[in-house]
Amino acid sequence: MVVDRSKKVSELNVQELEQILSEIFDIKIIQSQSSKVVTDDLVPIEEAMKITNLARPTIYCLKHEGKIPFKKRPGSKKLFFSRMELEEWMRTGTVQK
Repeated sequence: MVVDRSKKVSELNVQELEQILSEIFDIKIIQSQSSKVVTDDLVPIEEAMKITNLARPTIYCLKHEGKIPFKKRPGSKKLFFSRMELEEWMRTGTVQK
C-alpha cells in the first residue's frame, strides 16, 4: 500500500497509520542492527566467558600467558575485554600487540 504523504495525520485511516508505523519500526531495527555492528564495548570477565565459552580459570591462565587480549583500567584490579578483540582472537588465535 502506498500512503499519500501529503495527508495530515488526522486524515489517515488505520491501514495507512499501520503502514507508516511499520516503516518506522523497520528503519529503527535497521539502525539498531547497524549501530551494534560498529560498537566495541568493554565487557567484564563474566561476559568474556560467555563469548569465548571458556571457564574463568582458563581465561585468567591465558591472560597471564599473554595469549588472550584484555584491558585493565588504571588503579583497578578488575579485568575487561574488548568484544571485538575477543571475536578477532577467536577467529585468528592471535593477540594484536
